[in-house]
Amino acid sequence: MEARAVSVALHAFQWEAPKADLRHYSVIIERERGDFDVVFLPDSGPGEKFLAGGQTKYGAEIHYIISHRTFTLMRKHFAR
Repeated sequence: MEARAVSVALHAFQWEAPKADLRHYSVIIERERGDFDVVFLPDSGPGEKFLAGGQTKYGAEIHYIISHRTFTLMRKHFAR
């Protein structure tokens, strides 16, 4: 089930950030009220701390909420 949620989120992420290099991201899967919260968390660059807004030189932190029933994208939000 988690793999299917990640697949949906990955499709949305690649459409939204086509130049993002996934080698510089961690993917975190959490449950939010039964649904999946799939987080794309960018690495920090050399000597870089996480900047305001959850963005590093590699890109932004993005959360995709995927329905556990229909496996559709319900909403997304960026880190603050």
